[in-house]
Amino acid sequence: MMLRQKDLEQLNANLKTQKNLWLLMFAAPFIYLFMGYLVGPIWTDRTWGGDWMLPFMRAGLALLALLNVAVSWQARRLTLAGRPWRLILRIERRLAAAAPDYLHPAARLYQALQIFTLGLAESIALLGLVLFILGDGLIALFLFANFSVIVLILFRPRMVELIGIAGRLLSGQINLDRNQA
Repeated sequence: MMLRQKDLEQLNANLKTQKNLWLLMFAAPFIYLFMGYLVGPIWTDRTWGGDWMLPFMRAGLALLALLNVAVSWQARRLTLAGRPWRLILRIERRLAAAAPDYLHPAARLYQALQIFTLGLAESIALLGLVLFILGDGLIALFLFANFSVIVLILFRPRMVELIGIAGRLLSGQINLDRNQA
């Protein structure tokens, strides 16, 4: 089944909205870095929890950052293959209720996926800010923020993915029935 020209035009318009969302999320790591540079010189003693706590927190938050990437990658892989998670479908239903005529059904599902994955990717930079606040240096904040930017670039909105979801919806491979999930 082929997508109609009208559908392609609506998907293209909806992708612009998705790119705006992505750009806003893309700015967050830089905001956290800026906050670190502003606040860093003010704090002189930020060593909480003794000598053992900071390396433990650094390792734990680094593992959490890697887990965020793995969860985001898996959510994207499954949704693009036509098997979205229930959480993604719940977000899609809320988008459908909020903007029933504005977003194409494929764009709603893709935007739900983007909200989920970009939120996790952006939170990686926030983990770096938490480490910085707990006493780690600007280098940890910089590394976490840069890792977040890399993940955000990796998961940027793409028209080919949006068209793939639209094709799966059209073929019935993805069911957005409101009674499901």
